[in-house]
Amino acid sequence: MYQLARVHKNASLQAIERLKTLDTDSFQLHALMGEIYADEGHNPEAIKEYQAALAKRPDAQGIHYAIGVLYWAQHQMDAAEKEFMEARQENPNDALTNLYLGDIAVYERRFAEAFE
Repeated sequence: MYQLARVHKNASLQAIERLKTLDTDSFQLHALMGEIYADEGHNPEAIKEYQAALAKRPDAQGIHYAIGVLYWAQHQMDAAEKEFMEARQENPNDALTNLYLGDIAVYERRFAEAFE
């Protein structure tokens, strides 16, 4: 298992380096680095990368949701709510987006809104 993990890690690092040589400012590289930083718990860096990805592709699905989760994890509820509202416009019936919005409403004691 150790060797398998090392092979995959090395392949991932090589693929990231190839992406960087192709275009250091690509949507794909920013989105990938956002995921990597988020997985490592580096939320501010992840948010910056996701925002850079959105600057490249403002209509990219799922990025607002990912940013919202990162803000929520940092207890930045106003910023999180803004991102989740954008995510809800992309997919109004997404259960997790609506759950986070409900959680924020409860946190801010807006119970009637949370119920919706």
